Amino acid sequence: MIRKPAVAGQFYPRARAELEKMVASFMEPAADREKALGIIAPHAGYIYSGKGAGIVYSRVEVPATVVVLCPNHRGLGEDVAIMSEGSWQMPTGEVALDAKLASRIKKLCHLVKEDHWAHSQEHSLEVQLPFLQQVRPGFKLVPISLSRVSLSECRELGEAMAAAITESRSPAQMVASFMEPAADREKALGIIAPHAGYIYSGKGAGIVYSRVEVPATVVVLCPNHRGLGEDVAIMSEGSWQMPTGEVALDAKLASRIKKLCHLVKEDHWAHSQEHSLEVQLPFLQQVRPGFKLVPISLSRVSLSECRELGEAMAAAITESRSPALVVASSDMTHFQSAETAKQKDELALQCVRELNPEALFETVLKHKISMCGFIPATVMLYAAKKLGATSAQVVDYRNSGDVTGDYGDVVAYAAVIVK
Repeated sequence: MIRKPAVAGQFYPRARAELEKMVASFMEPAADREKALGIIAPHAGYIYSGKGAGIVYSRVEVPATVVVLCPNHRGLGEDVAIMSEGSWQMPTGEVALDAKLASRIKKLCHLVKEDHWAHSQEHSLEVQLPFLQQVRPGFKLVPISLSRVSLSECRELGEAMAAAITESRSPAQMVASFMEPAADREKALGIIAPHAGYIYSGKGAGIVYSRVEVPATVVVLCPNHRGLGEDVAIMSEGSWQMPTGEVALDAKLASRIKKLCHLVKEDHWAHSQEHSLEVQLPFLQQVRPGFKLVPISLSRVSLSECRELGEAMAAAITESRSPALVVASSDMTHFQSAETAKQKDELALQCVRELNPEALFETVLKHKISMCGFIPATVMLYAAKKLGATSAQVVDYRNSGDVTGDYGDVVAYAAVIVK
């Protein structure tokens, strides 16, 4: 489907050369451009609002894809109308649609309907395109027309768009967006990092990974959500293939941990479907490209076994004479109100601040705190204490309601540095 110009010769010149010259006259060539998440741009005839549009488009970096939201002045078609197929034909050239992103937005938000008719006579989106073409030739468009939409529906659509845009980034781009480039890094013995989908817990993970030095070897402890394989499962051979590149294993340290702790079994199967370790790796690769991994998955492990494993890990790290960071992958309370989650999680996090693995283990069980990685966190604390840890700091706490807007039923996430 090709959407042809509806207001050429009325709101802006019909001839390409004249149109391009007019748009260029509104731009600020010397303006500094900055990254932006969104803009508001006017849509009147260019003689009235062209200068304002030129100013805002001169001051932002325009990425490869642009989602343009417009009011539906004519009242044609669907209330939330998108086009995911075809192109927009403009005097300044054809504008291709980003079919993949448009389709994902439709899938994530039931309000969005495929509808060419709603766009067919609408000027308010059309007049943006020559400016976008001036700044970013060849950009792709996601056009969305809006009419009768409630406040709650605005939120639903906006959050679906944010989720779709986040998903569309490469893993490296997404991880980079969560990092704090200006943060001061410090040496750490262990951390707790969350492991949900990046749109929910990526920022918390980015904060903790931005604030620690990552050494050449990292031991990552994760809960075994699937229940596959051994209770204490390690991989000492092979590698982990990630979209962000291959992660080599530290075979020597892994083998030494196996030798020092009889609980540890070589088992690839336990790791094969587990997300909670995998999602840590792009962050580690961002901070320390080429690091080596010791992956350990944990399921049915007692408190005494947590201590045995943690102290064996500490001994193996000490013997290696090279520093290693111990990462405990864990989310906090699941599927309770944000208020209840915070109350329960504070009980567990206080035990972590006190570097008290026994209290953490017992508090989680006593108060039925659904902290899925409390066993990895307990093991990490034992290892860190044996390595000389003296303090722990909670550097971030958030919940899924911060993204969804639903604080009545959340999953919570904490990030902690142990040093």
